[in-house]
Amino acid sequence: MASRNIPLGVACRHALRRRDAELVQLRRQLAAAHLAATSPHLGDLPNFVAQMQGLFVGVLTTTTRGELTWVNSRFQARCGRRLPELLGRPLADLLGNGVLSGANQALIAEGLAGSIAFQFDLPDPSPHYAGGWLRIRMQPLRRPDPAELLFVGLVEDVSAEKRAQLALAESERRYRELAEQVPGVLYRWRKNPDGTSVPLYASPKMRELFGVTPADINSLYQYVHPDDRDRYFESVNAATAPDNPVPWHFEGRLLVPGRPLVWWRGHAAL
Repeated sequence: MASRNIPLGVACRHALRRRDAELVQLRRQLAAAHLAATSPHLGDLPNFVAQMQGLFVGVLTTTTRGELTWVNSRFQARCGRRLPELLGRPLADLLGNGVLSGANQALIAEGLAGSIAFQFDLPDPSPHYAGGWLRIRMQPLRRPDPAELLFVGLVEDVSAEKRAQLALAESERRYRELAEQVPGVLYRWRKNPDGTSVPLYASPKMRELFGVTPADINSLYQYVHPDDRDRYFESVNAATAPDNPVPWHFEGRLLVPGRPLVWWRGHAAL
């Protein structure tokens, strides 16, 4: 078998280059480990970080420009990135995948520029938590020595809350689609413990039938015929009585400005 002879000097140079490259990489890893263990950006907050590590998915710090200066090891493991890969990343594109909406990017820019607390949600970057969501709460913090302003962020898993919100939004969408097909008006409201009521929803038919927009639903009560008004409020109070709630039924008249007399019938159940 033929062999290739490499001059000793060339072989030594190659070996030294490999060793130098390994040393550079080891120095980077050592610096990252040291920074993660004793972050100078946290100043006198080691106890705070120790407590937060177990409560939150991640703890991070940024400059006032939103550039990442430190993140704990738990979040590094979650997103599959080491600290050297994350340092200097902008908060608006922390993982380089551009998943934040324009509204969230504007919110971040406003919070950083105004040195005020803010929060935003983003899809969980971990493939093990696909479909999950994280919430990052940013709080400005001024260190006295050395004097500087930085932001401390707490990363929280809000997947369950987000799924509930999305499910509610989908339910509301289906409800609205159904409400638009109903010939009458669908109306939802809530009675508060102090006796006041809050409208929650009124279908678009409200304007077509009564000349009142859903946003102005409270004005409809003003149009109840004076001779029907006492009877109307008595029926509402009876239906919402905490000791003996009954389904609500009412039939009466409305005096809508610019329209002929309107007869209407209402039904509701708690």
